[in-house]
Amino acid sequence: MPDPVVPTPLPGGPDVAGLSYEQARDALAQVVERLERGSASLEESLALWEHGEALAARCQEWLDGARARLAAATATKVLFYQLGVSAVMLPAASALLGEPGVIAWTPRAVASLAYQSVVVAFASYLTWFWLLTRYLGGRLAVFSFLAPLFGVVFGTTILGEPLTGRFALAALLVGAGIALVNARVRKPAPA
Repeated sequence: MPDPVVPTPLPGGPDVAGLSYEQARDALAQVVERLERGSASLEESLALWEHGEALAARCQEWLDGARARLAAATATKVLFYQLGVSAVMLPAASALLGEPGVIAWTPRAVASLAYQSVVVAFASYLTWFWLLTRYLGGRLAVFSFLAPLFGVVFGTTILGEPLTGRFALAALLVGAGIALVNARVRKPAPA
């Protein structure tokens, strides 16, 4: 007669409430591994399954908490973190790559820098992050295809560049793509 299987202690112990996400995830992986081996008795398998459910619920608690903290971050806070990090990292990277930096502080260079800083890096990103707190990212992202179109329109109006038929066709295709992505899907009526 074979020796009875002596159950080993459950990973993470019976109380999972005090486990960190990583501890609960690792313990859950051990439970899954033990269940996949198939060597446990029915009673031990049931205990492992219940323990695995408790560990999965603990992992989900951690993920829900992280999601709530990320959702609570304001658009302004996200923007300032991005600008703060890039303000430190990009000049350092530029120096390491041997780029000369600003060669001459002409009025045009100062105006370009001010425009890039205030309009492009601040106002547009702040608006973008604000929109992401109110609309689905997938549906909103399609509007980023409008950016090159605005560039061409501004190039035409400000710089006097020619507007061609190919641009009109491209604008129509981008508009059709935006309409297609944002169209409501109609479910067929049941037969």
